[in-house]
Amino acid sequence: MSGEVHTSVERVRRVVGLYGDPSVSWSIALEVELADPPDSATLTRRAAAIVAAHPHLGIAPTVVEHRGAATLQDFGDRLYGDRDPLVRIAVGADRLLVAAHHGAVDGLGLIGLIGLLLERPLGCTATGVSRTGEEPGFVRGNLQRLGEALWRPPTRFAATATDPGASGDVYATAEVPQFRGGTAALAWAATRALDEWNRGSDQAGRRTQPVVAMGVSRRSGAPPLAPDRDTAYTRIRARGVTSQRAMTDVLRATAPEPDFPLAEPRRVDPVRMVTRALGGRLGSSLLVSNLGLLRPAESGVTAARIWPAPAGPNGVAVGLASGSAGGDVTTQLTVRMRRGWFDPDASQRLAALILEALASSDDAQRPR
Repeated sequence: MSGEVHTSVERVRRVVGLYGDPSVSWSIALEVELADPPDSATLTRRAAAIVAAHPHLGIAPTVVEHRGAATLQDFGDRLYGDRDPLVRIAVGADRLLVAAHHGAVDGLGLIGLIGLLLERPLGCTATGVSRTGEEPGFVRGNLQRLGEALWRPPTRFAATATDPGASGDVYATAEVPQFRGGTAALAWAATRALDEWNRGSDQAGRRTQPVVAMGVSRRSGAPPLAPDRDTAYTRIRARGVTSQRAMTDVLRATAPEPDFPLAEPRRVDPVRMVTRALGGRLGSSLLVSNLGLLRPAESGVTAARIWPAPAGPNGVAVGLASGSAGGDVTTQLTVRMRRGWFDPDASQRLAALILEALASSDDAQRPR
């Protein structure tokens, strides 16, 4: 029936429905550079076989030509309709762009999906996190979040635009010269960039705290990776974190957030009601996602860019991924910010601040 919601679409909406912002696409994307991408006909055939073997990915997508920034904008901003494919694929002369609904795959799932499209097992150096039993329960975790929202909510990046009707995001990418750190280094650099961004703004004097959400997986990046999701989030309350070393210590000591139960779209849920009522005081200052180095080197992937999905007011997402060619590692930083709060140049300005902070980080200062 044409008017019905496809079961795969209904499922991904349930996955993000309880905590998901309905005004964003929840589309995450991974772009890889390689010398010999398959042609569109080959990718179309392989994509059809992949979604048939993994029904949670929905219906088979149509492969389109990669037209650079315009294609990324379309793949990242466009909402997933009731009967749309949950995977989007574009191919160019030297690159492959794959996007998918975050309710279907996580960042590692995108790597697995690209590996299947290339027919080359692909993984990364991400180690993943395991369930230790130390994570707070769902109810207790949300009581903690409620207290945070009431007394010291997350600091927001000061808006540079005010257009509540604007949908989609603004994007930037930059190469990180000789990156030597990890996720903690990126998180520390992002919080320093947040301080600099807000200097002199009304955000600087508010009773808030920087909160960094980190997208992590509960599996390692060992190849081959399945095109699915096993996602967790760690939230770092960075008030009083004054060095990269301290950020590393806090990250190691912080358990992932509790898993959310699947939402029933038509049910009135008290947790969802509270989430919506306090939406402006929940969430995080920004989201950070680090895929590490894609491997093996023989896969042909020479560079990679991951685009996590920002959500919530003043939403900001920062990504990091690396590829290698001939022994040389190339690391790419991405910044994605919600257009309703930020002008088109904001993402590039924030990327520059993060690069500056990374250049002066503890790892960058170590002798080589």
